[in-house]
Amino acid sequence: AGTKTARALCQEYICWVNNGLLSHVPGLKRQDTAIRCKVDPQLMDLPWLQQQLARLAIETSSVAFWDMEEGDASRRLIFAGSVIAVRPGVVAGLLTKADALISKAEEYKEKKLSFEECCEADNAARKEEAEEVKGLFTNR
Repeated sequence: AGTKTARALCQEYICWVNNGLLSHVPGLKRQDTAIRCKVDPQLMDLPWLQQQLARLAIETSSVAFWDMEEGDASRRLIFAGSVIAVRPGVVAGLLTKADALISKAEEYKEKKLSFEECCEADNAARKEEAEEVKGLFTNR
């Protein structure tokens, strides 16, 4: 489905994802990409982070994948999608959310939490945040 242009773009993204698994994908300074550089390669194997990034990609109608940082052991997190090109304001929010997820993942990795423990910790943090917000409105 989709237009011929959209299908061609999708094919290009699939090639990037496949290439990015083993190498550096050059030439990504385009309007339809958002790049977060310098991610510890050990983090990309965390199932919790993979799940959260997949959710974020779905929420923003984009695809998220990793490639190797040029000349470095670190990885780049790349989001690509036509929504990014059409709505440039999405990029700042997308990268902010990705940074928050990566920070949480670093914390969870440091604590050596299992996938289930990461999910529990994340749910507890969300409940706490919701209670704080609720408290702001009920204390008036």
